Amino acid sequence: MERPVLPLILAAAVGPFATIQAQESNLPSGPGTGVETTVRVNPEERRGTVAPGIFGHMVELLGATIYDGVWVGEDSGIPNDDGMRLDTIEAYRQLRAPAFRWPGGTAADTYHWKDGIGPRSQRPRSLSFWQEVEPNFFGTDEFLQWCAAIGAEPVIQTNIGMGDPREIVAWMEYVNGTTDTRYAELRRKNGHPEPYGVKYWTIGNETSYQWTPELYAIQVRRYGFYMRQYGRDAKIIINGEPHSDWVDRLLKALSDRLELFDLISLQCYLKPAAAAESQAADTYALLADVEKCKNVIDEAARSIDRWIGGRKHIGIMLDEWGAWHKEIDPVESFPISMSGKDFVQPDTMRDALMAARMLHGFMRRANRLHLAHLALSVNVIHNVLKTKGPKLVRTPTYHVFDLLKHHMNADVMGLEATIGEFQFEDEGRTRSLPELDIVASKTSDSSQFTVSIINPHLSREQSVRLRLEGAGRLKTAATVLTASGPLEINDFKVPDRIEPASAKVGEQDREWILSCPPFSLTLVQFDALAPEGS
Repeated sequence: MERPVLPLILAAAVGPFATIQAQESNLPSGPGTGVETTVRVNPEERRGTVAPGIFGHMVELLGATIYDGVWVGEDSGIPNDDGMRLDTIEAYRQLRAPAFRWPGGTAADTYHWKDGIGPRSQRPRSLSFWQEVEPNFFGTDEFLQWCAAIGAEPVIQTNIGMGDPREIVAWMEYVNGTTDTRYAELRRKNGHPEPYGVKYWTIGNETSYQWTPELYAIQVRRYGFYMRQYGRDAKIIINGEPHSDWVDRLLKALSDRLELFDLISLQCYLKPAAAAESQAADTYALLADVEKCKNVIDEAARSIDRWIGGRKHIGIMLDEWGAWHKEIDPVESFPISMSGKDFVQPDTMRDALMAARMLHGFMRRANRLHLAHLALSVNVIHNVLKTKGPKLVRTPTYHVFDLLKHHMNADVMGLEATIGEFQFEDEGRTRSLPELDIVASKTSDSSQFTVSIINPHLSREQSVRLRLEGAGRLKTAATVLTASGPLEINDFKVPDRIEPASAKVGEQDREWILSCPPFSLTLVQFDALAPEGS
């Protein structure tokens, strides 16, 4: 159902500092091409630098995430390095994967790190929170070596559910210790003479299941006191919750102890309608629901400003996010209903475009958001890779990360555009989506400009005219990711059903013109050329 354009959502569509004008929509209601949209990019309007960490991933000791997505063992016929499968490492290298969170998630709250060190043949088998037998083959040293092989920052999720401060500071000494004391020596004995230099350590996960904000604040005071002493330069992360006034109450309770923490973490999962029942409106609803996650970040930022002010910079981390299909958890009564499940779901083009919208939202919050971890990245829940024996499949979401990685470390630029929106009916409510969702960035040396454009409409092509103010001579290339339908997937039979393809870009009077197919992500890269005659 098409109705007149409303201006409310448009600033979120192209950036918080854009100049937006609302207009009556003259877009057709059926398949075809919408009106041409002119987007003016101002390279001088820098809106924050995109932290690579927002493109991070989570690998929990759950299901087939680690076994066999990351670890296959030294004796496996699958090519590996000390048990870690090489195809997964190479795939993440291609993404320039910046950070990994481990061993959970919820699995961390029953994980005892000493079970996962030393000779693997001597490590005990244990029962995980998820009632899975954990062989402990992939422990601290393996995780940190795996991160090093990829070139990623490790984020260690500590155990405050069934652990204590002594266990955590011993872990910190094992990982980072330089002295000749017990746990640093144990690391050396286990074949790792140099400290790993892990920076990020967390206090708690999904803490509202156990504590109120005020009671959790007491845990932060207890654990943080010792963790800070043993990790003077550590980035200590406390756990927030994406509902009600949790973050506000927590920060109020900790506003006098800012030395204990550096970041606050949040989570945001979205649940798409079951594939078997899905209609077009369900796809649009998922993409529109991305606003919920953006609001979670914005509300946390307001709480930080309210209780911390300018006394210290407290960053925000989205430690888990993704599309969590209702098919794998229809009851929604965490955690009992999920015991014994494998959490395997298909990764669809719909999930991928949702991920693209999420990452766009992260980039617009570049001055507040430091880290974000897609969960669970390999095989389980929302993933970028699927493995089956020696086979590896890159999902549509993998390709979204691969395209949008070009914004890493770049400065988000200001935009001016007139962008309409279309409306749809969702269970009796009229909701809306922007016709286009656009982010533009440039490298600090102005050698490269990147513009990414999401067209969320299932049947309408969009024509876009880009104008880069003050730019010199440019070499242009464009890539598009799309599919024949929102529920299309890459699988082991057809692993490349959905993959990026080159797109045409026309030039006219120093403007660049391209057509964005229905339900697509298009990336345009501009490389600066030397002036003529130089």
